[in-house]
Parts: sequence; structure tokens; C-alpha cells
Amino acid sequence: MRLSNTDPLNYHLGIKTEFFMRMLFAFSLLFSLAACGATLTEAGTGVKLMKADPPADCADVGGVSSYKIGPGYQDALKIALRNQAADKGGNYVRLESLTDDGNAAGTAYKCPAAL
Repeated sequence: MRLSNTDPLNYHLGIKTEFFMRMLFAFSLLFSLAACGATLTEAGTGVKLMKADPPADCADVGGVSSYKIGPGYQDALKIALRNQAADKGGNYVRLESLTDDGNAAGTAYKCPAAL
């Protein structure tokens, strides 16, 4: 059965389709913008990120790494490393690499003294 342009059902389906496409575009835009930004968690604020080795009394709690692209990716990478270190119980990250292609890696440490 072919629907004509004057058929009320066709008009109704057209509006639903247009609304759906607009909503899909809006949500896609919202999620893509949210993925670009990075937010430092409350725990992440207590993590120091340095290129230098940590103090001798710090314990290694594991590696941290991230991949980000887009505007401000280097800051987003640093934030991701700090948040990951905090999740592992660390308060210091030795930054080992931060590349132009959007990769960063380091080692998280738990240091007993306040940094």
C-alpha cells in the first residue's frame, strides 16, 4: 500500500521521523562534546603529576594510561592519568610519555608524605 502526501498517516510518520532525526542529532552532538572534555575528580585533585621520579618512600601502585583526541587533548590526558592514579589509591604520577598522537602513560605511586 502506497501512502500519498495527503494521507494523514504519512504526514504523522513524517513528523515522527523528523523529530527522531533531530533528537538523534542533538544527543549525538551532546555526547561527542561531553567526550571531548575531561573532568578532574575530587580524588584526582590530590594527585601530583610530574616528570620527575617520586620520593624514595613512595610505593608503586601500577601503570596509568590514556588516549584522547580533539581540542585540549593534552590537558585531558593529564587529567585522566591523575584520576586513574587516584582510583588506584595513588597520590603521585610519574609522567613517562605524552605523545602528539594522543597517548599518555605513567606510573602511579602512593606516597606517605604530603606532596
